[in-house]
Amino acid sequence: MLPINVSAADIDAWRYWRFQPPDPRVHGRLEALYWRRQRMAPEDMRRRCGLSKASFHRDRKAYVTGGLAPVTPSDRIGLNAR
Repeated sequence: MLPINVSAADIDAWRYWRFQPPDPRVHGRLEALYWRRQRMAPEDMRRRCGLSKASFHRDRKAYVTGGLAPVTPSDRIGLNAR
């Protein structure tokens, strides 16, 4: 399984953006990453967050390789402005 290493800054961003994103897709992505970090089973996460298996794995890989930027497009949610 692809491990998720999370920085303290990312954890703070997750706490904020899990409940603030204007795009429901971003909310689902961050919610799934949060629950994965809490060691919830992938099937339960996908069902809880309404993500397909392919979307879940694509988003997780995007986070592991690129951090929050590919998972939360800054032009839509203003991460750079925060």
